[in-house]
Amino acid sequence: MSILRHISLAFLFLTLISCGSDEVKPDTTDTKPIKLEYKNNNEQNQAVLNDNQGSKEQGISETERLQRAAEINAELGIAYLQRGDIEKADLKLAKAYRQNNESVAVNLGLALLNEKLQYNDKAEKYFLEAVRLEGRERAASAHNNYARFLCTQGRYKQSEQFFKIAFANKLYQQREISYTNAGYCAFLAKEYDKAVEYYRQALSNNKIYAPALLNMAKLFIAKDQMPLAKAYMDRYKIVGAKTPDSILIAYKIEKGLGNTAEATTLFNVLKINYPDAKQTHEAYMVEFSKKDKTADNKKNE
Repeated sequence: MSILRHISLAFLFLTLISCGSDEVKPDTTDTKPIKLEYKNNNEQNQAVLNDNQGSKEQGISETERLQRAAEINAELGIAYLQRGDIEKADLKLAKAYRQNNESVAVNLGLALLNEKLQYNDKAEKYFLEAVRLEGRERAASAHNNYARFLCTQGRYKQSEQFFKIAFANKLYQQREISYTNAGYCAFLAKEYDKAVEYYRQALSNNKIYAPALLNMAKLFIAKDQMPLAKAYMDRYKIVGAKTPDSILIAYKIEKGLGNTAEATTLFNVLKINYPDAKQTHEAYMVEFSKKDKTADNKKNE
């Protein structure tokens, strides 16, 4: 799997969703793409073992050697960034840039690093260079990630333009990622109908794509359409992982449908298994706000 596919998989908005907040930011913890995310730890470990292999190959030109070495160092930089080792990520990505500053992967890696460090001006500079190098006809990871970045800055209209360029590339094999990201960006902009359409496009591309299913459930909670939210949540449960986010969403659905016993069970799962999670705090807020309203109603009778 190429480094650009790693990066395209890295930043799914689902993993960025905090049910208690609409803030969107890179996060390398948990299941999160933020996620900077490799498919498994073995791939990360192999990336570390590959260090400097580019310099050992024979029979290639110096330019080719540097290009290959840059790709390896960019991959290492992404691996270190995913692990939270910012210093090593910086060293590897800086080395990769010296070896080949015309690489999409290198510029995209530097963009992600600077975004993580909240150096947003520098991040945008590298994102734009990655987009330029990738080009419209090959638009995929760089365009998707730049669009995601713009969305985190609240620049929703600009963000959509770059998502659409990525959609247009029929060879982009993970278009469900871009559609889901675009849907979540529309959700943040409170353009719910547009968000529904993007999520449907994602599911048309991959009908069991868990991030789109869970985001659909969250969207229909916001629209107060609990039966539809439950339908998507039931589909998510078949293919998706049980996380604090998914449990909170399921809890809100059961609460909204008046299924007290099921809601209480899910609330207890959060309290017992994730006592310090922000999702558990939000569930407490929902629980006590409902109780307070009930008590007020009784006083007024």
